[in-house]
Amino acid sequence: MVTTAFIQATGAFLRHGNGAFAAAGQLGAALAFGGQRCFSSMPQTSELKAVLAQKIPTEQARLKSIKKQLGSKSLGEVTVDMCIGGMRGIPGMLWETSLLDAEEGIRFRGFSIPELQAALPSAVEGGEPLPEGLLWLLLTGEVPSKEQVKGVTEDLRRRSVTPPHIQRLLEALPADTHPMTQLVTLVAAMQTESEFARAYASGVHKSRYWEPYYEDTMNLLARLPAIAAMIYRRSYAGGNYIAPDPQLDWAGNLAHMMGYDDKNALELMRLYQTIHSDHEGGNVSAHTTHLVGSALTDPYLSFAAGMCGLAGPLHGLANQEVLTWIMNVRAELGESPSKEQLTKYVQDTLKSGRVVPGYGHAVLRKTDPRYTCQVGADAVIELHCCGQLAWLRACLLACLLLGTSGHPACSVPPVLCLMHAIAGVQVVSLQILAVLPCSAVDLVPSTLHPLCSCCSDTTCIALTLPRLRPASAPLRLAPAPLQREFALKHLPDDPLFKLVSQLYEVVPPVLLATGKVKNPWPNVDAHSGVLLQYYGMREENFYTVLFGVSRAIGVLSQGVWSRALGLPIERPKSLTMEVIEKKFGASPAA
Repeated sequence: MVTTAFIQATGAFLRHGNGAFAAAGQLGAALAFGGQRCFSSMPQTSELKAVLAQKIPTEQARLKSIKKQLGSKSLGEVTVDMCIGGMRGIPGMLWETSLLDAEEGIRFRGFSIPELQAALPSAVEGGEPLPEGLLWLLLTGEVPSKEQVKGVTEDLRRRSVTPPHIQRLLEALPADTHPMTQLVTLVAAMQTESEFARAYASGVHKSRYWEPYYEDTMNLLARLPAIAAMIYRRSYAGGNYIAPDPQLDWAGNLAHMMGYDDKNALELMRLYQTIHSDHEGGNVSAHTTHLVGSALTDPYLSFAAGMCGLAGPLHGLANQEVLTWIMNVRAELGESPSKEQLTKYVQDTLKSGRVVPGYGHAVLRKTDPRYTCQVGADAVIELHCCGQLAWLRACLLACLLLGTSGHPACSVPPVLCLMHAIAGVQVVSLQILAVLPCSAVDLVPSTLHPLCSCCSDTTCIALTLPRLRPASAPLRLAPAPLQREFALKHLPDDPLFKLVSQLYEVVPPVLLATGKVKNPWPNVDAHSGVLLQYYGMREENFYTVLFGVSRAIGVLSQGVWSRALGLPIERPKSLTMEVIEKKFGASPAA
């Protein structure tokens, strides 16, 4: 039920800050979730929109040049396996905001997740990046300043009030309606506010499609935290809604309105909303949003369609399934099972015809960096030799080659360190550093500091980097981020986190032993649910809603660019089995 205090607090939220959006506060008492009047986000030229407008002509000319010079070039072969196997690996769409590489993982406008953590402004010193900064980056291709990110936060705040019918519609749904059904329903219902739909109906020129599409994108992004929080509070807190905090950012307010105000819970939400935002265009939710948008459907209905795809168990519900599986492991084996017990449990899961949720990816062939930034990792060395990519834990490499026991600060078993590795590598010389302080290690030539804060200066064996020469290919060493990541920083002793770490040691070797798995490494879903559980968000059915709020940043940013670049309606060619058989002279199976 909406209280007077809630409405007053929302008015204060809208009044917070300076400039044009402060005037919105005059309407605050009537606008909060179900107020008597609806807030209209009168379009204003923000700095973000101005920067975007400057870049569009250049990118339009670039695409025109690509069409002219390269339009007839082939991007590769399409096999029958690709046709009947979910179109995997077929390059068939333009997606500017992110690119997924099988070995490197996701890059947002060229930036890896660790690079984003270092480059984007944060709410707290040394903290997680603000999603508003990522939004700026995805739309413009530029890393924003702190002031620019602050401007985006204020613009989203100004646009954040939901239309009055949204709460009425929410409360008309059965209380046990799945949260994703509620999300899709409410997003689609906000189509009544679509600037793009109105502009198209009024005959706006196609060269200006992107402008109302941008306004819809910003309005929808601004309102998603409130909508998600309303769904959460109505489903799990008796409809006791919480007003936004005028001092908080976009993701911080999402956590706050859900009822979580621990500073680390706010940081987790900022991290979560950043890393789930985009994963190039071929996944179900992104592709669906793009496909529906290509018909010039407005952002509300396009995004609602994408969320229907995200609700599937093979896509957005995966982190929920991972957590259920982990809980079953704990229920059957206890909180501290042995390696042997876990190995048998994983093997039994596979023998029963089920998959191990949270492991493997349709594109990636390494540990998902979105997993790593949640869980944390020791230094990793990227080793290219004989065409193979090997991921070696530096702190164990020398120990493995010498056949000794490993550094006590590292729990990674030798089998993982040597996975796909050392083929074609000759050891030229091996330099073992004694127990040295970190500052001394930095002075040693040809070495990298691998552990950083994983152990103290006085115990750091720091290493043990050998000098390797590949037998037939150049060696490239690239250190991964050395910082402690979220879980190691905030919940190192959590039993579920420890269990996830044990599974990371056990699952990949078991999957590889089957001979059927190309990528045995954990993906983002292998850990995100455990972090949410730790901070009290135990309602597993809601996790995909959080995923959806984040995914909006990527798919809607690309939607703006799709309209700006004039991308056409999507229409791939389909075939029948008979056509395939005839094309290659195959006989139908008896």
